[in-house]
Amino acid sequence: MIRHPVFREWLLIVLLLLAGIGVAARFDWLVRLDHAAADLAMVLWARPAMPEVVIVGVDEASLAQIGRWPWRRAIQAALIEKVSAAQPAVIAYDVILSEPDRVDPASDQLLAAAIAKSGRVVVPVIPRIEDEQIFGESPPILPIRDAARSLAVIKSKTDVDGVMRTVQLYGGAGEAKYRLLGFEALVQSNAHADAVAALNIQLAAQKTIPQLPVSAATWVEDGTYRVPYAGPPGHFAVIPAINILRGDVPAMALKDKIILLGLTATGLGDEYPTPVSGGSRAMPGIEIHANVLQGIAEGIHLRASDATASAMLAALMVLVVMGGYLWLTPRASILLALAALLVLAVVTPLLFRYGMVWVSPVLAMVAVILSYPIWSWRKLEATQRYFDQELARLTSDPEVVLPLSVTPKKRVSGESRIPDVIAARIEAVTAATERLRNLKRFVSDTIEGMPTAALVANHDGRVILSNSAAERLLRPADDSASAPLSGRMLLDVLALVRPGDGTAWTTLLEQMRVATANANSIGSGEVVPMTVEAKTVSPATEYDCVVQFAPFYAHTGEATGLIVTIADITPLRESERRRDEALRFLSHDMRSPQASILTLLEMAKESPDAIPQAVLVERIGRYSRRTLNMADDFLRLAKAERARPADFQPLELTEVLMEAKDEAESIAHAKSIKVKTNFTVDEAWVSGDRDLVIRAVINLASNAVKYSPDHTTTTLSLVKVANNWRIDVADEGMGIAPENMSKLFQRFQRIHQAGQPVADGIGLGLVFVKTVIERMGGEVSVASQVIVEPGDAHGTTFSITLPAVAPVE
Repeated sequence: MIRHPVFREWLLIVLLLLAGIGVAARFDWLVRLDHAAADLAMVLWARPAMPEVVIVGVDEASLAQIGRWPWRRAIQAALIEKVSAAQPAVIAYDVILSEPDRVDPASDQLLAAAIAKSGRVVVPVIPRIEDEQIFGESPPILPIRDAARSLAVIKSKTDVDGVMRTVQLYGGAGEAKYRLLGFEALVQSNAHADAVAALNIQLAAQKTIPQLPVSAATWVEDGTYRVPYAGPPGHFAVIPAINILRGDVPAMALKDKIILLGLTATGLGDEYPTPVSGGSRAMPGIEIHANVLQGIAEGIHLRASDATASAMLAALMVLVVMGGYLWLTPRASILLALAALLVLAVVTPLLFRYGMVWVSPVLAMVAVILSYPIWSWRKLEATQRYFDQELARLTSDPEVVLPLSVTPKKRVSGESRIPDVIAARIEAVTAATERLRNLKRFVSDTIEGMPTAALVANHDGRVILSNSAAERLLRPADDSASAPLSGRMLLDVLALVRPGDGTAWTTLLEQMRVATANANSIGSGEVVPMTVEAKTVSPATEYDCVVQFAPFYAHTGEATGLIVTIADITPLRESERRRDEALRFLSHDMRSPQASILTLLEMAKESPDAIPQAVLVERIGRYSRRTLNMADDFLRLAKAERARPADFQPLELTEVLMEAKDEAESIAHAKSIKVKTNFTVDEAWVSGDRDLVIRAVINLASNAVKYSPDHTTTTLSLVKVANNWRIDVADEGMGIAPENMSKLFQRFQRIHQAGQPVADGIGLGLVFVKTVIERMGGEVSVASQVIVEPGDAHGTTFSITLPAVAPVE
């Protein structure tokens, strides 16, 4: 059996996969994916937060009321007194107190007295750092240290990717004599003693060698603990410190609770990315201590297997699926591979959840995923070799080298009859040739049907095949319509396209040739396609495009030419630009009034008498109307961009102007501005969307009123120009400077002249007008004269031109 070529291929693939598994496990090639898989398993293992754990946080609201951190220690003393008055089980105070208050030394005594009176406070010890190196420890100052119930460590260290997955439960200088803050809080609370004892037994079992004596100045850590996060940041409810100080929290909410008091406000530095953070903010250190505390209390002690276990699991799965490949059909083989992936995706999280052991399935999944295409590739390769051998045998056999003719020759009387086996072979070759012709036709039709421009050039750089898209894009405008690209040199054809980075096509093609030659010399026969961003040089319209070069090869593996594709990505670039503009709009302009509303509501909530009710309602209404106007502008522009000529109907412009006049007068009255119309025709018919045209004219009329000084006149005119109707909206405002004219019809552009009234808006009104009119086959123009000296003529006139249509009877 081992001599069978298929089995030899199978055995070779198995050995290569096992060797790859061993190397990947040895050098941790997939460590980041392993972390990602473990993090996902942790996210899936969400649990309710322990009700007996309460976080009192120095949050944004507390900082806003009291002031920036650090607070005076007199305030900290008052906070501890307030919490202690509720008789909690323990207070873990996650604040560094290793230096005295040099501004107010007496406040240290106040804080120490509050801690001593409480008798429940655990305070932290931190490493002492000298010359950027840890050298000993820094306990709290003496009065506070003597007053505290116990000391604990808070030092944390993230993994190589910056994520906090594990903590050290013990630490200290010279020996690991202090417990981690969350662990110490659980111990001092005298709750869950059985879980604490079980954890200590497990930690003792982890030690495989005795600890050697170390210097008293050396920071020592022990008791690695994988944190079983109960949920994402904010999973534990946080009581703001300001609520405690104001007495808003009932004592029953804190009585007999384990209180973790620390920083929760963003930006104070005590935050870490965690496996459960996801897209939210990092988790405060005090909440990490809460997760450690809950994990120990629940008796959870997670263990992560080493790379050997992952490699063994991967090897087992490879042997299972590769064994099945030998006997199964291709369809059943891929189902087997999918089933193996499903088993890995289900079993390992269940083992993590119920067995508290994490064995990474990533290496096994990668091995299974690679096994099927590699096996299929090698199996197809073996099949290809078989057909190559048969073809070589067929062509080398003199009996099958026979001339073919279109019309079968009649057999002459007495001529020997061709044996049926030879006829069958001739028919097989004929069928193969026919298939080859069909394949050639298929390739031609495929290239022709491609939406992108496609060229095929031979090794001399001459185009031998092109599709219609390439003909339209790359033929010069002065060429005759019958002049094809085939037969031209590739460099000449590409003259109408220029690379975006300025590199010459000759240089790029030479780089491709060298890469292909190097690949051929080392026998790989494969070259990564070269992709170049470029622009067309058409004098009429410039397009963004992507040009890709990929070699194609003869049956011997030698590269014989290039396949060139040119994809027009102008709509993609325009879509990206509009998306970026929309994101900027949503992230800034739309959020700004909403944030103002929330701020007003928060101020009213905290201090009901700070803002009169009428003022509050007026401001909220103003910000709400601003948001609504922004949304309306955005939606109107989106509707205008979707307008289709098939939906247009005849509409009459004099009615449009009268409606726009009425709308403008509603805002002109407050500024004593006159709005008048100037037309002598009874009817002026065009084709378009009535609502969009009315809104476009109203936008121009409203702008003319808003940006004009008081006691001026805005005029709406309608005239016939050739076969078009033109609407002019003229004001007597300050005018638009020439340097600002190019910005008028750009998205989110606001233009303001010195002395001009300030008006709300987001810069979409004129874009909307331009979009509507151009969708309806018209044009928008503007003429303006800026005031320089008092008495100068000034003002701006916007003109809309739309094609006239026959009146509707």
